[in-house]
Amino acid sequence: MNVYYRRFTTWQKWPDNDLVDEDYISYSLSKRKWKEFFRSPICDMPTRQKLVAANRSMKVSNIKLVKP
Repeated sequence: MNVYYRRFTTWQKWPDNDLVDEDYISYSLSKRKWKEFFRSPICDMPTRQKLVAANRSMKVSNIKLVKP
């Protein structure tokens, strides 16, 4: 199963606009109509696959993470 992911970074509002507010990875089953089903912190690829597999109740070998 292909699972698409994007990294999102949000910044704080002025006057602290040089500080990161949130930094996370969002996952979706469609790359054109993005509908987030899971968020995770920034981590390495095997850990991401384990987190998504646990969320979808699937085996890790069945999950393929793709960057659109």
